[in-house]
Amino acid sequence: MLFLSKASCFLASLGTFLLLLKSGTSQSDSVLQSPSQMEIKEGESVSLFCKFSSSYSASPDLYWY
Repeated sequence: MLFLSKASCFLASLGTFLLLLKSGTSQSDSVLQSPSQMEIKEGESVSLFCKFSSSYSASPDLYWY
């Protein structure tokens, strides 16, 4: 039989609550291109205009390929 003190039960409950709280948050990145589609002929120049946004509080890394 396992006996836990009140403090141990509280810490276990707090840890579970914080884990659930953290797992309930979501962070995301998005890249929007304007215009969303374009048609060009081979050999023509093209410029892509993109806007990057992120919900991360720290500076995210962005790589273009």
